[in-house]
Amino acid sequence: MDIEKIKSDTDDLSRVFTINYFKKGVRIPRNWTGLDEPFGSGTIFNTIYCRVQICTCLAYQAPDILDEIQPMLASGNKLYNDEDVITEQHKDSLIKCFDKLVKEQRLKQLRVLDLGCGIKPSFSRLARNFGATVYTVDVIPSSEFVLDYNNEDNKMREIEKKHHIQTDLNHQEAISKILEKTQGGFHIITSAHLFSGSNYYGLHYDTPSDINRVIHPLLLEDGILQNGGMGHNIYEKNQCKSIEKKPEKNMNRRGYAW
Repeated sequence: MDIEKIKSDTDDLSRVFTINYFKKGVRIPRNWTGLDEPFGSGTIFNTIYCRVQICTCLAYQAPDILDEIQPMLASGNKLYNDEDVITEQHKDSLIKCFDKLVKEQRLKQLRVLDLGCGIKPSFSRLARNFGATVYTVDVIPSSEFVLDYNNEDNKMREIEKKHHIQTDLNHQEAISKILEKTQGGFHIITSAHLFSGSNYYGLHYDTPSDINRVIHPLLLEDGILQNGGMGHNIYEKNQCKSIEKKPEKNMNRRGYAW
């Protein structure tokens, strides 16, 4: 595993998933995310970090997709900016590429754990559509997940109930609960806001002081931890020991376990 290449590919792929593209008409189908709002457009939930999460998965499991996507960028290999003219051809090409990711199940066999998924788990929903097996962890139950678009036979609700663990990661039994339901063995453990605390129904939930205690028993030896931000927030398993909890103002994000 080349961790530096994964970081670089994550940054490059993130250009495609920039919210500016979505604002200009490139939309992820709502039946993939269960939300009416564009993917990664929220300020508290379904934030821009969701796109970094999905790009990390693609960089890890399907890096060749970058070769297919790069020619579709309005700026070629340059970072997207607001002056770019996004043509209908660009939009159609990107939408076809997303359709291909679903049709070919490009993330098949990838096991992902999303810590502190929040009430709008758009990343986990999209990753499942691309073929990944994704489990979510949060202090909230899956029954509180926002679902603007009701799938036929409520299949999305059923899948989320089956793949969700409601727990506080500060509790000693949290790891055993996760292992019992998932059996561990994750290629990627990810969180949009790893170092942010949360308030849920008036109760404060802080970040676990020992991140490695949570990560180590769940992650494969060649797995990675992705913590919000861009590619530089990706760590190999042996690097997780050096991650320290940083003081950060509580974001008051209802539903985040971290």
